[in-house]
This record gives sequence, structure tokens and C-alpha cells, in this order.
Amino acid sequence: MKKLFPASFRARIILLYTIIFSLTLIIFGFYLYQDFGRRLNRNVEDLLLSRADGVVDSIENFWEKEKMDAAAKGIKLDEIHKLNETEFASMAQSWVNKRSKDPLLFNIVVTIFDRNGTEVASSKTLVRSIPLRKDILETVLKGQSRLDDLEVEMTPGRLTPFRALTFPAMIDNKVSYLVRVMTPLSSVHATMRELRLILFLILPLAIIFSGLSAWFLAGVTLRPVKDIISTARLIGAENLKTRIALPETHDEIRLLAETFNEMLDRLDRTFTSQREFIEDFSHEIKTPLAIIKGELEVTLKKIRSVKEYETTLHSSLEEIDRIIKVVDDLLTLARVEAEDLALSTDSVELAELVQELVAEMEVLAHQKNLQVIFEKTSNPQISGDREKLKRVFINLLDNAIKFTPSGGRIEVTVGVEANLAKVQVTDTGPGISPEQLPHIFDRFYRGSKDDSLPGSGLGLSIVKAIIEAHRGKIEVKSEPGQGSVFIVYLPLAHSNYS
Repeated sequence: MKKLFPASFRARIILLYTIIFSLTLIIFGFYLYQDFGRRLNRNVEDLLLSRADGVVDSIENFWEKEKMDAAAKGIKLDEIHKLNETEFASMAQSWVNKRSKDPLLFNIVVTIFDRNGTEVASSKTLVRSIPLRKDILETVLKGQSRLDDLEVEMTPGRLTPFRALTFPAMIDNKVSYLVRVMTPLSSVHATMRELRLILFLILPLAIIFSGLSAWFLAGVTLRPVKDIISTARLIGAENLKTRIALPETHDEIRLLAETFNEMLDRLDRTFTSQREFIEDFSHEIKTPLAIIKGELEVTLKKIRSVKEYETTLHSSLEEIDRIIKVVDDLLTLARVEAEDLALSTDSVELAELVQELVAEMEVLAHQKNLQVIFEKTSNPQISGDREKLKRVFINLLDNAIKFTPSGGRIEVTVGVEANLAKVQVTDTGPGISPEQLPHIFDRFYRGSKDDSLPGSGLGLSIVKAIIEAHRGKIEVKSEPGQGSVFIVYLPLAHSNYS
């Protein structure tokens, strides 16, 4: 089936357009030819009917006058059907002679028959008279009119098609004589031949023109697509910043270009994220590996005591644990961002969960002489993964404790705002500069330059990913020297909260 159509999309459009247009023209031409023929035949029949009525009236008036003239001369004439053959033929021929030059009967042949179907008079002299067929005579004698197509020899050796209307002339509800009016169909046939010739000439030309029009229109329509293809071929991993020029039209082509540009944006972000991930991961792993290598090299330079070996091994284990934690955090982050992390849908009373975590983290806060204040205005109920949500708020509390100096204060509030559960963690730490604020959720980003502070820079990235996996959001408000405020919004469960 595929071989029946060309491979080129433009060629397929041209072919299909030409086929459909050609079929439409052919169907239209066939219908036009048939309808035009029916109309011409109907006009001929209407002409014959109108002439037939005039012929009957004219004959009846003529014969009434003939009877009156005969009566004035003392000649008694009975009704037409009682006339003898000679008298009937004489009167019929007299009418024919009188009306032979009537313009209304131009191109009309009027023939009068007696009840036996014998021709008694005709308005035109034919090479060979056309007798009434038996079936026509039987139909007309029943008082019915009849239309027939006949072939008449108007000139020797040449037959001409005629349309004939044969009808009865009734007197006292009896058929007295029969009249046939005929008109040639030569003009009708000639007109139909001309129409066929015109259609046979016009249809191929129209089909050729439609093909050329389709070729031109397809070229104009697909020109923006060609531009998109040309630009797309130039785009690679090294120049993902290039974008498709949007056409000025607001159609499917523009939508295609916009969709392609959106895809390039996503690819660009993905490639950039992967590149940054590899760079950051390499940098983060390089340090502990270098420490492990250095300590092992120093230890192996000479024989050490058991205690020195134990110290080196413990230090190496700490660095290995750090690497494992980084890898574990990265795996969790990747799964959440790829929506591959299975999240349970527990019913969680948020205020109770946060209060429980605050109680656990107070031990670390007290070690730094920090005051931790918990307050709830309501106990919103949400649907989510309890363990993953614990990790979110533990990370936020851990960061607040880590960056708040001794003697500081941490406030945690839980409530509802705008039909969303709200958890706010406020600290009195050093704050975050406006330059750092947009990057705090980036992987491996560490706002503090103090390397003594623990952490890999993945905590807030994981927090943001888990919250977004729960269809929530996180906001940060901070100024240098004014502390920081982290606000978490989560959708409420369908059940009521207290």
C-alpha cells in the first residue's frame, strides 16, 4: 500500500488534492450533463404540450366554422366522429393547409389520424410517413396521451430523431380523431454534443490546472516547514540555544515551531543539568577520594603503629560514608525528579508530625544554646508519604540549627493558608544574600564558604523535589543579617481538619 503513494509529503498532498479535485470535477460534470439533458428534454415536452393544446383548439374552431358554413349552404354535417372518411380527410387537410405557415407551428409537424390510425393529413411533407404503432394507437384510443421518440426520414436516406406527442381529440367523451405533434431533437442532440465536447476539453485542463495549483500551494504552505527542517539540522548538543524562527501566521505551522522550541528548551535544560550534575558530582567526590588517597599514601610510606592505622582507617571510613551519603542523596533526588520514587498516600496530621520532629531536633539545638519555639494554629490533614515528609522537615530544621549562631532562636509554625497546609521555619541566622537566593535549591550549592559545616549541598534540592512530588511548593524569604524564612505549602486532604 505504501508503494502506491510517493514518499514526499509534498507529492502526497499534490496527488491527493489532484485526485479529490478531479473526482469532484468528474462527478460535477456528469451531473451537469445529465441535468442539462433532462432540462432540454423537459423543454421539448413542454413545447409539445403547449402546441398540442393550441392545435386542438384551432382544429375544433376550424371544424365548427366549417360545419356552420356547410349548414348555411344547406349541407348537413354531423359530429366529426360521424363523418365519412372522405369528408373527414377533406376537413383535416383544409385545416392543415390553412395553418401550415403559422409561426407557432414552426419546426412542428402536426399529423391527424382517424380512429383506425390512418393518417389523413400532415402539416409537413415527409419522405416517408410515420404510421401509428399499434401500442401507441391502443394507448391513445383509451383517452391517454403518449410521448415517444421516433426517427423520421426528412430527407432521402437520412433519419432525424423526433420527439412525438400523440393525444386524442375528445367529443362527447369519445375519441373522434388522433393528433400527433412532433419536433426534431437535432438541436437538443447538437447541444448535448457541444456540451460533451466542452466537458472533455475543460475537465483535463481543469485537472492539470488543479495539479499545478496544488504544487504551488503546497510549496507556499510547506515553505515554513522547510525552514524548520533547515534550522533543525543545524541544531546539535553543542548549540542547543538555537531556536526556530516563528512564522507570523497563527496556524499549525507556528504551533509546530513553538512546540519544537519548547522541546529544545527542555533539552537545553536537561543537557545543562546533566553537565552541571557531572561537574558538581565529580567535584564533590574528588575531595573525599583525594583525602582517602592522601592519607593512605602517607600511611604506607613507613611502618605505623596500630593506633595510627586505626586513625587512618577511621578517617577513610568517614570519607567513604560521606561519599555514600552523596550517592544516596543523588539517587533519591534522581528518582523524585524522574517521578520514579514510590510515594505512599498516608493520612498525615501535619502539626503532630512537625511537633514530633521538633522535639527530636531540640537535642541538637540545645547543644548550640538555641531556643526552639513550636506553634500551631490548626492541625491540617494531608495525604502523602510520611517518611519522605519527615526528611523534608528534618532537613529544614537541620539547616536552621546549622546556620543559626549560638543563642539564636528558631520558630516553627503550622497552620492553613488559602486552603493549603502551611509550615513555616524561621531562624535568626546570617540570612541569604540576593545573589545566593535563586541558587539555594540547586544541586551541590552551598551558600556558606565554611567547609567545616557538614553537608553536601543536596539537602534543599531533595526538599524541593519531595515537596513538588506531593504537588506542593516551597518559598524562601531572607535578607543578610535578618535570618531566613522557609515556607512549605502542601495540598490538604479531602477530609476536614481540626
